[in-house]
Amino acid sequence: MSRLVRLLKVALVSAAAVVVVATVPRTPVHADTTPKVMLAYDSENVSGGQTGDLYAVERLLTTAGVRIQTVNIANYRRGMLSRGHYDGVVTLINWPQLRLTNQSFMRDRDQFTGVRVHLGPNVTANEAQAAGVTLRTVYRQQFILHDAQSNTQQLLPFSADQQVITSTTADSTTLGTLTRQNGTTQYPFTAVHGQTAVMPYFTTSGMNIMLAEEMFAAVWGRHTTSAPLLTITGVTPYTNMRVLRQLATYLQNRGINFAVSVAGVYTNTDLPELDRYARTLRAVELAGGVVLLHNLAVGDPGNSSASRQALRNHTQAMVTALANRGVLPVGMSVEAYWNQDAVLRTDGLGQPQTVVLMGNEQTVVNVDHDGRGRTFANAYYALPGRKLTSTKMGSALAKSSLQFALPTAITFGLPDSGRGLSDLERTISRFNGSWQSPDASWRTQFTVGSTTIAYNHGQWQLNGQAQSITAGQSASAGATTPAKPREAWYNRYFQLQSTVMWVFFGVTLTIMLVFIAVGRSIYRRMYRRKGDEPHHHS
Repeated sequence: MSRLVRLLKVALVSAAAVVVVATVPRTPVHADTTPKVMLAYDSENVSGGQTGDLYAVERLLTTAGVRIQTVNIANYRRGMLSRGHYDGVVTLINWPQLRLTNQSFMRDRDQFTGVRVHLGPNVTANEAQAAGVTLRTVYRQQFILHDAQSNTQQLLPFSADQQVITSTTADSTTLGTLTRQNGTTQYPFTAVHGQTAVMPYFTTSGMNIMLAEEMFAAVWGRHTTSAPLLTITGVTPYTNMRVLRQLATYLQNRGINFAVSVAGVYTNTDLPELDRYARTLRAVELAGGVVLLHNLAVGDPGNSSASRQALRNHTQAMVTALANRGVLPVGMSVEAYWNQDAVLRTDGLGQPQTVVLMGNEQTVVNVDHDGRGRTFANAYYALPGRKLTSTKMGSALAKSSLQFALPTAITFGLPDSGRGLSDLERTISRFNGSWQSPDASWRTQFTVGSTTIAYNHGQWQLNGQAQSITAGQSASAGATTPAKPREAWYNRYFQLQSTVMWVFFGVTLTIMLVFIAVGRSIYRRMYRRKGDEPHHHS
């Protein structure tokens, strides 16, 4: 009997242990602690010219250091938020007239417990309650957007109808103020309540982007401010090199560090024009500038292994062609759609730690668009300088000492004439405040294939070897040769077929020449007179 009791005790203890093990919550182990966010949008609104708004939000989120998955709300299915293990959801209303009808999305979003952000009009009652705000719609108004913190203001476009925040709870934080032109009525522009935020008006204007950066920094706990990075775009081998040199000298004389976004070259790299291009870019580096390689312009390369290899080879060839001439790109400038395309971001960008995320400058050509944004150690939102100028009233935003809540690059296109250069120099001189200095703050590297370029507080390394930038032509130590493209089997087949045809035509031509010579000799003997025949005497 005692033995039976002991066995029962052991069984009870074992069962209790099983229950304890089963009920103790397991601590999740995250291999990647980067927040994951669903960006849900109603429409790209191509006909309304609002496609850039969607790409702007994608760039802002990438700059904030979160991984995004862009989803059209019409394609949302029940449970996607919970099954995807998202840390946040951002709703972008880009076409207010297109009312949301996907109840699964709205129900899942209302029950979601992570970060929730709403951009644009049509804020729902549940969203307003979670953000601690009340709203109403005003009609036929034009507002002035004012930010007391930076003491800046900007006139917004006329709006036929606009949702505005009329009140907030005591524990909500407001960012910016909307003021009617008559100056009598003011509304908070944005409200942040814990992990929830609403911004009922969103465009890509300068102040709107600045306040959107503050909002994202608040909900993701990134409370930092930084000076903008001056970035010159549109530099190509066809650029007016004299203007670029003069601009670099102007910035150097004023102690302004800067970046240039340059187009690379992967064919005809033996032409002397590339040496001239490289000499100018070395002068830019010597003047305190850093070079960012701009992504390729692509047509429709397809998604085959051969085209993906060609894309990798082209990017490596661009880096190698510059590095062999003493120009060392330290990062990339990337058009927005490249980071949302599986092929372009994987095979076309290499491994840059620092990128400037640009708006789309050309027709978007997607190869394998998956909406999954990649993160970078240092990502800058590219804000065109023209969006910081005054609009009909008030002073230009540029006259304030601008500070940004997220890394931001203020971009200017390189002019092609002396007059344009004077205008650009005048614009830059009007910016009060300071510019970011890569040589004082950057520690980054850029790897493409077998080539790694490192930049550490003004010092360059190429494949682990220190480099000195010089004005003269000299190949950098450690530079590599471009990767030879791998030929597809069908290319080799046609190349062999072409060789066989050339041999065939060569042999045929030789035989024909022989026949022509023999025929000519026979023809002449047939028509020669007998008197003309030579006489033989015995």
